Amino acid sequence: MLYLRATPEALAARLVGDTTRPLLLDSEGQSLAPDALKTRLETLLAVRQAAYYEADATVETTGRTPAEVLEAVMFALRR
Repeated sequence: MLYLRATPEALAARLVGDTTRPLLLDSEGQSLAPDALKTRLETLLAVRQAAYYEADATVETTGRTPAEVLEAVMFALRR
């Protein structure tokens, strides 16, 4: 298992306006405001943290381009 880690801030920036993820919507099915989205992501990450740390490898994605993430994933998988 591979964990692609990102900060709540980075995730919020990527997911703002996304209405396809039910856990990231308000009670009316609308996308959350950026601050509320970041708070929700922090909560979800905290709840899931133990499962994420069971991963065989972790790749930090914050501040990396998709090509850089791919390179890091390939390196992690070869180890």
